Amino acid sequence: MAKLGDRARFLRIGLAFLSISLGALADDTSPVPPSTPNQSVVETPAKPGEPTSKVFGTLDLRAEFWGLPGAWDTSNFFQIGYTFTPDVKVSWYQGFDSNLYKASLTQIPGASGLNPVLDQGFLRTRVNNIWKNGNLSLAYESRIYVPTLSFDSQMGNITRFYNAIKLAYKASEAFTFSAIGVVSPQIFNAAGTTYGGPNPWLENRLYLVTDVQITPKLSFSLPVLLYQDKYRDYAANPTNLLLGGNTGDWGYFLYIWPELDYALNDTLTLGLAYVSGNMVKPDFSGTTMESAFKSGILQFVVTTNL
Repeated sequence: MAKLGDRARFLRIGLAFLSISLGALADDTSPVPPSTPNQSVVETPAKPGEPTSKVFGTLDLRAEFWGLPGAWDTSNFFQIGYTFTPDVKVSWYQGFDSNLYKASLTQIPGASGLNPVLDQGFLRTRVNNIWKNGNLSLAYESRIYVPTLSFDSQMGNITRFYNAIKLAYKASEAFTFSAIGVVSPQIFNAAGTTYGGPNPWLENRLYLVTDVQITPKLSFSLPVLLYQDKYRDYAANPTNLLLGGNTGDWGYFLYIWPELDYALNDTLTLGLAYVSGNMVKPDFSGTTMESAFKSGILQFVVTTNL
């Protein structure tokens, strides 16, 4: 099952990218937040014979290896929700993370111990099959974010509203192609901070996802993810820490997140994923492929449906 990252993950990948550009690791003492939880791009429909309980839950655990600093940490989430109809679901999604080894080098506060912390949380509503015509279908998803991630509070975040439309085409039993467009207004109580730079007021996203069902148990997903942030005017620190965009301008982040999953049974899945760094310059003026792959992350995944 393909996954998405979010703002705090950009911060860690972005700092790893900067460390390559500068020829040194980012300052370990900086108060940088932990990783962001991963979010499903494409919902996996229930299989015949699976439980039909109205209450559902997911626990996703990811051990991450950062090749650049040789560090390990975890990026996890749980989700619990209620199915109103087969096509309408509401859930609470909460990320939580921890150190493992050399985690201070991957920008997680606390150089020793597990240092578990909350990551982003949001209320999520999904409505599938708003429109359906043959192998084409249209779905909608909304999220209302709560600043459970400490970095969000430090930046003055109040909430984010996420509105996504997904157009999916099932080409065959093996191949599904999806295009997802997102418009996300960003609500802050400050134009920016001296540490994080200008805050965004609007974020647009485009996801292009290819899902392949290789065998009944083995699946592969390749999302290509583009984020576009419009920043507020903030002269005290004109460069945003997450995407690198400048005050009053747009900032861009393009990356891939391929994942290979094997379902041991109906409730337990093991996976292997890779998250690249930013493949374009923050102003979209060129590519940064070499640095993007050097600053990437390898993930070992365990997912269980509760």
